[in-house]
Amino acid sequence: MNAIHSDEAAWISDVVPTERLAEIVTRFEIPAEEVFTLCAKIHLARRFELPSEQDRKEVDRLRARREVFRSALREFRALPGTQFMPRGNAYSYYPQPPNPDGEPLAATPGTISASTFEAMLTALIEHDDHSIRHYEARVADRKDLGNRAPLRRYIFWLALMSFWYHDLGRPLTMTDDPIRGEVRGPIIAFISAMSENASFITQAERTPTAIGSFIKRSRDRAERDPHFGPERFLTV
Repeated sequence: MNAIHSDEAAWISDVVPTERLAEIVTRFEIPAEEVFTLCAKIHLARRFELPSEQDRKEVDRLRARREVFRSALREFRALPGTQFMPRGNAYSYYPQPPNPDGEPLAATPGTISASTFEAMLTALIEHDDHSIRHYEARVADRKDLGNRAPLRRYIFWLALMSFWYHDLGRPLTMTDDPIRGEVRGPIIAFISAMSENASFITQAERTPTAIGSFIKRSRDRAERDPHFGPERFLTV
């Protein structure tokens, strides 16, 4: 494996025992860099914070601001032969060039092109969209999860399933072992290995049967939500 920095090593060992790291990389054929990144995200995800009242107020502010940007963009796109020029700290729209001699504003110092202005508004809208979608996803998670007692375990395992399915492109399939009376599969072994050092998951909770039952119940959710990775339950 590639050499890693001391701080990265501390993050990884906090999630996966150092002596097990090479085994996980080899056993599950996952690029070491992918494991490093996954462990760093899990290390930072100390607890799953539910949306607060302050979060709601901030999102309401972002929604209002996003609507202002959207309205401005609709107005801008509706203007024929749009021209605009600086006016203080804002920009004024002009259907026709205001220059008496008809010189295009594009040649006037201090102005920006229509395409640049449109790109700026679009980027601002997308920036707010990301924060709003993240908040709405957390609210939906809370509603879906209800009052589940092992909340951290649920979020943690679902994130690992999402990583396995969406990031690595591997199926969430399992097989029944009639002799042992339990289910088996690479995804079960992977979740078990990654949970070994998790202080909030007991040995009794990470048996193949328990993990297999969880996967069966949560497979549809993990497969339909490509964004339910470790970033989703980072403390923000």
